[in-house]
Amino acid sequence: MCKCPPGDVDRYRARISGPILDRIDMRVELSVPPAECLGRAAGAESTRELHARIRVAREQQAVRYADLSDVYCNAQAGPIARRTLMCAQAAALQLLSRAVARFDLSVRVYEKTLAVARSIADLDGATDVDAQHVAEALQYRVQDGRALS
Repeated sequence: MCKCPPGDVDRYRARISGPILDRIDMRVELSVPPAECLGRAAGAESTRELHARIRVAREQQAVRYADLSDVYCNAQAGPIARRTLMCAQAAALQLLSRAVARFDLSVRVYEKTLAVARSIADLDGATDVDAQHVAEALQYRVQDGRALS
C-alpha cells in the first residue's frame, strides 16, 4: 500500500500522458478492507456463480461478433461495430455524451466507455445498453467529480 503524501501521488499521476490513460479501459482505486469485512459478504456471488455469469456474457459476445473476423468480445469491436451491434438506448448515449462534454473526455474514452457499458449489460443479461450500464461504466472512468482521462 502506498504511503506517499497525496501531493506526491498527484505529481506522479500527472506524469502519465492523457493518450496513455485513454487506453486504460477501467481504473478502480482499492483500499485494504477492515478485518471484519474480510470473507464473503452477505448476498455476494460465489466464484462459481460469477464464473457462470461471465461465461454466458462471453458466449453472447461471441454470437454478436460471429460475422466479424478477429472480433470475439466487446473490447475488440471497432467504432462501426459498436454503433451497429451494441444496441445502446438513446438515454444511454445521451448520458455518455453529457459526460464527454462535462469531463472533456476524448473520442477514445467515449468508445471504451461504451464497450465497458456493453460488457456490464451482457453480465446483467440485458439485450440493450441502458443509462444504468453507462453510469456504471463511467464510474470506472470518473471519480470524485473529476475525469480520470
